[in-house]
Amino acid sequence: MTPKQHITQVCKFERDHINQCCWQGLPPQATELKRFVGEWTVAYDQTPSPELEIHLAKEPRDLSPERFRFLRQYALAQMMTYEATPEASAGYLPDGAVAGDFHGWFFWNFRMEADAYREWDYLRGVQEGWIPVLVAGETVEETFGVTCADLEADARDCTTDVVEPFPPLKHWRGVPCVKPTALQRTASAFVYLLAWVGAAALAAAAAYGAWVAARAGLRKCKRAMGYAPLTDGRRKEFTEINGLPPALDVHSPINVAA
Repeated sequence: MTPKQHITQVCKFERDHINQCCWQGLPPQATELKRFVGEWTVAYDQTPSPELEIHLAKEPRDLSPERFRFLRQYALAQMMTYEATPEASAGYLPDGAVAGDFHGWFFWNFRMEADAYREWDYLRGVQEGWIPVLVAGETVEETFGVTCADLEADARDCTTDVVEPFPPLKHWRGVPCVKPTALQRTASAFVYLLAWVGAAALAAAAAYGAWVAARAGLRKCKRAMGYAPLTDGRRKEFTEINGLPPALDVHSPINVAA
């Protein structure tokens, strides 16, 4: 997913998912249950594991300006969504949905031991600036002057220098932020064409090799069984055995069979 897709996922789909809780009856009536979101982070493309720690120890991941920008957007989007008022949620829910109160959240975790888990570390996020410092008594929108819609519009719709999945995804391809030129697209298409032609040639060569091997095996089997082709001499032998007149064309398979 691109940064923009992550923001949309939170602001729209996660908001709708949370809002489906804690109603009763038709039309929906609020219950005494409250909506409180726990254990969220700004991690988005890496799975915690010993392998991740080893990988990042060998290849540290820098906090590039692009990643910093997205981490802050992602944190703001989740804070806004998880403490949204019905009025703030109204524009993001499906038509006809009744918006409920969201009463807060807590982040997982306050402090992490390993540098590999930066996106799970609230204190580090505050120190580095990508976790915003909130003001008591104010909404996130009031404090920072932005809405979820603003974050969606501002988020990048590409993955360069931001998304690096781990463990690596075999068929994952990022969305480059710089579009390839016409020459690059032509060269890429030519490379794909060569790859397809090469694959087709290999398949044809393999099929021909299998056919040759099958023919050789058949001949070997025939020799082992004492098989000999039906020559003119053997056809005449069949003619004498069957008592056919000499004028009959013994070279015709149909006549010989008859």
